[in-house]
Amino acid sequence: MLVVCALVGEARAEPSAQTSACVHVEEELAAARLELERVTTALRTAETRAAAADALRVEIERATRALEEREAAARSCEAARNDLCTAARRFAEGIAAGQVETTGLRECLDPADRQALVARLSGWSNASSTLGDFVAYATGESDRIPSLGPSSGSMLERRLARLFATGNGTPLVFRRLLVEAMEQVAPRALATLKAKPGQLDRWFSSDAPLDDAIVQEAHEGAAGKSDGFPRGALAKALGLVDAYRIVARCDGPSPARACHRARQLAQMLESSGPLVLRRRMQDVWATECSSLTDTVVHGWLTDLPKGELPEAQVEALVQTVHAKLVTCFLRDSAAGSSFSAWVATKLPAPKDLTASTLARFVELERLWQPGSPTDRCVRAVRTLQTLPAPSECSAPSALVASVEDWLAAVPAVDRSKASFELGVCDRLARALFRGENASIPDHFPAPPTIEDAVRLTPGAPPSNMQQLRAFCRDRVGQGEAFVTALRTLGRLGKALGESPALPPWNLDATTLLPIELGRIGRSEDVSVWLRSLLDEDAACSVLELGSERCRVCRERSDESLYDCGLLQGVRTSWATRTRSSVLSLSLLAGFGGLLVWGVRLRRAEIGVEGVRAALERAESEGSPLRVWVESEIAEPTSPGGAVLRTLAAGGVERPHELRRIAARVFRDQFAATGVARTLSPGEADRRAEEAAGVVVRTLGESGLLRAHGDPTEPEGYELPDGIIRRILRSSASSSGV
Repeated sequence: MLVVCALVGEARAEPSAQTSACVHVEEELAAARLELERVTTALRTAETRAAAADALRVEIERATRALEEREAAARSCEAARNDLCTAARRFAEGIAAGQVETTGLRECLDPADRQALVARLSGWSNASSTLGDFVAYATGESDRIPSLGPSSGSMLERRLARLFATGNGTPLVFRRLLVEAMEQVAPRALATLKAKPGQLDRWFSSDAPLDDAIVQEAHEGAAGKSDGFPRGALAKALGLVDAYRIVARCDGPSPARACHRARQLAQMLESSGPLVLRRRMQDVWATECSSLTDTVVHGWLTDLPKGELPEAQVEALVQTVHAKLVTCFLRDSAAGSSFSAWVATKLPAPKDLTASTLARFVELERLWQPGSPTDRCVRAVRTLQTLPAPSECSAPSALVASVEDWLAAVPAVDRSKASFELGVCDRLARALFRGENASIPDHFPAPPTIEDAVRLTPGAPPSNMQQLRAFCRDRVGQGEAFVTALRTLGRLGKALGESPALPPWNLDATTLLPIELGRIGRSEDVSVWLRSLLDEDAACSVLELGSERCRVCRERSDESLYDCGLLQGVRTSWATRTRSSVLSLSLLAGFGGLLVWGVRLRRAEIGVEGVRAALERAESEGSPLRVWVESEIAEPTSPGGAVLRTLAAGGVERPHELRRIAARVFRDQFAATGVARTLSPGEADRRAEEAAGVVVRTLGESGLLRAHGDPTEPEGYELPDGIIRRILRSSASSSGV
């Protein structure tokens, strides 16, 4: 530094040229001083950071030690939790197996709690075993009545012990049968017993006589004095009581206490006259018709309480038996037509009856009177049930006779006083006639109503009567036979309340004729006929047939449909009328042409020879007149042409012979055009002969033919000698005819 300063001093003494070099050194010195300060500052900063890093290192070491301590604690807790879960799992598995496994949990459970748990598990096991025995008993796998084993005193065991009580206990599991039995015959008395807690249980366990209120209520219901008495209640109640006595082993060595009440209820239901009678009626209706035998019927009218039943009630039982027999006969369509013959096989022989029972069976036989309204109705039902399968709309004589015989007896019957069996028969017969699938069930759980007795089954296969009605609706039939059958069935339907104007009959309500027959007269109107020349469906419009029905009639190749036959008749009539009109117009035109031709000849004032020559030219082959006569007036394939050519070849012909010739041509035309395929053979002949008569009459009235005999009823016709006859005769000779 001193050197530098000396140099600097010396330099100051030097000239100004050396001044700039010193300045440069000072600048470097200042820069070095600044760098020294920066380095010093960086050193201090580094020392500070080093101290902080040491402190942080110490903190990290402390945190690491704490983390290790916590991990050790967590591992210890996890091990403890696993041990606890293992112990809890063993405990749960033991509970499921009916054991108390407390290994690992002893410090958690109080000994008293463990003992209570063991007792509870023992009760559960005992109850489970008992319920398993009950399931086997209820499903029929075992006949041993379930009972509870040695009890640990748990609440569940105490309840099951009462539910499946043995010895002189009261098993509640079956007592519901007795409750339901009382609900059927004495619901008010049962409600009174239920009003106070425990009273019903005490009543079942009591040995006291049966309450008067129960007996009185049951008697009132049996006598019909109780509005809420269920149908079939007596039979149901006795069945429930009997079921209880069986399942509760009431006849065994150690009956339950409630068996005493069961015997009391059974005795009331079996020995009380009105109750026995009511239950017997229910048994009658509950018996299946398919199991009906003389033994079954004998049991219905025997073993009745002596001296306890009024005669009117016994008669009511006999009437019930009679109604059951009639309904079973109506149900079986294969049982024959005679109820008397059928029921004779279901009644016991008189020699097997006591005097009182014989009197009841005599009364039973007296209820059936041959020829009575019920007998007539039954015969009508049997005819409807056995109606043969129809092929068209027809009225079988057996069906008509039986239904008419039944209907003749209907006005004399007072429906309000009619017997049950007549009401059932009437409802069944009307349903069968309407084509409904009606039947009578095999048995009834309680006395049925008329509506219950006759069941309608929608969707079942159609009956033969339903098919017959469908054929009538679809007009399947021909001619007068169809009209007669339809009118007969429509008349029967009207008597049964049906409207003959509605399907399936579709008759005129006044005349009872098919509505199509009343419309066919419209076809005689000239305007309608003229419209048919332009509209091929004009005939369908006349008969008011829909487009679909009109299409069906066009596609059918026979005349099995009545309305289609009428439709074809209208069309044939119009075709004949058209041909006749065309023929008449042709004849008039021919006469007009001849007249004009004659006038022209006269005006020409030619001589006889000229006239003869002109006539010969007119009659020559290919002349316009000859062509016109041969092709228009006497066209070979037309009925009128055939008649004219026959007369031209011969002399006088009788009308019937001319009609025969024209009819033959008409039949040929029917065959050629396909019309014959739509007509029956007899109908085709009839229509051909009718059209032939029109042609012959038209030719006679036109003046073209000369009549012989009475002009109104000619004995014969001839074609006058003239140009037409000569042309036709010449045409026949040239053709070799």
